[in-house]
Amino acid sequence: MSLSIVILNENEDSLRAWFSSFELLKKVLVVNTRVAFREQLSSIDTILMLGKFAHEKYGGGARLGESQILTAEEFEKFNWVVTVPPLPVHIETQYQGNEMVTKKLAYDQEQSIEGRYYSIFDIIFESIDSFNKVVNSKKISKLGINLDYIGVNADYPREKALGVRKAYLKHYECSNWPR
Repeated sequence: MSLSIVILNENEDSLRAWFSSFELLKKVLVVNTRVAFREQLSSIDTILMLGKFAHEKYGGGARLGESQILTAEEFEKFNWVVTVPPLPVHIETQYQGNEMVTKKLAYDQEQSIEGRYYSIFDIIFESIDSFNKVVNSKKISKLGINLDYIGVNADYPREKALGVRKAYLKHYECSNWPR
């Protein structure tokens, strides 16, 4: 089964990078959130959410390195919520002389931005594929991804988009390439 995706964002620079990365894929649509949010929302059956928000509203709990599919139909117009998998992180402290300057979360596995987004979305698409293989009705067919909503900021948009594209093509290229 193939998966259609609607990628929503309102940052113009980010939109251009995501659009150019997916323009040849017939089942992926990149749209401006401000212009097309309502019309696109009605066409999706599943949304991608950060786990901390999804679990609070739809149940379940975070599992390291795992994307989960949660039932949403009794709460929303869509059927499912797919969670962004939490990845292992540690606190990185930077010092200037003897004084601590900053602390930040850093991923345990050293990867490029493109590689990290590939890893995250490979897990997400694998979870959707596994779910669709075992469920008899209401399979996931159209995933909505609001980049702002899942915390994808405007930094390095091309690298992030290419990582997602690479994962998407790994799972769905037979039915989607080329347009």
